[in-house]
Amino acid sequence: FAVPGSGTTAMEMAVANLIEPGDAAIVVNTGYFSDRMVEMLRRTHADVVELTVVPGEVPNVSRAEGAFDDFERGGKKVKALFATHVDTSTGALCEPKPLAALARARGALSVFDGVCATAAERFEMDAWDADVYLTASQKAIGLPSGLALLVASERALAARDARTAPPVL
Repeated sequence: FAVPGSGTTAMEMAVANLIEPGDAAIVVNTGYFSDRMVEMLRRTHADVVELTVVPGEVPNVSRAEGAFDDFERGGKKVKALFATHVDTSTGALCEPKPLAALARARGALSVFDGVCATAAERFEMDAWDADVYLTASQKAIGLPSGLALLVASERALAARDARTAPPVL
């Protein structure tokens, strides 16, 4: 999807179309853009767990596994795992492949903010079985600003169609 707007518009599209009130979400928090994702998820009244670290570092996959376990122990299934591929503010680079694999193994969607990574870092959406990748045109792609860009898997589109109510912003 290419729509007029910023990268924040693409983030809002992902949250608004996939997450409903009460859904469980995990955010691998690596800085400013992850903080923004947490804020958006909380505004939708999602049950959010953010995995934080010292700026410039990345939470390891075992912490994400633990967050899935905690939700499951509480009788809740995680709807989606969110991560920023490279956070502009900290330079922290997360490895999307193991996070996408973890989400898939736990029956959750994987959503990656490509913010400054798209066209600069390797991301194999199909091979890694990821569900959403989003960015903005002015980042590493190097186009003029003004386009929010989002790619969604068939699973993500099906999750959107399965919502019990239309998105409300």
